[in-house]
Amino acid sequence: MSDRDLLLDLGYEDVIIFDNPSYEGALIGVTWDNQAVYDYDLMIKSLMEEDNMTEEEAADFISYNASYTYGYKYPIIMDSIKKWKEYD
Repeated sequence: MSDRDLLLDLGYEDVIIFDNPSYEGALIGVTWDNQAVYDYDLMIKSLMEEDNMTEEEAADFISYNASYTYGYKYPIIMDSIKKWKEYD
């Protein structure tokens, strides 16, 4: 089942999600005010697997193509702070 189909099944018709690319599998939730939440690392993984990008290419792609969508009701990209603890 696609992320869009899952959201529709759960009654989230008005949630804006990424659709080109879809970052299938990177959608991890929806906020209380109906914003889609994506996991940054899973977005990277999706691009690497689906589009044969390197990790650096995927990060650049997200930075350039997905980061501009900040605003009301647009998807949130979450970056886990746990991985940053490794650098302490």
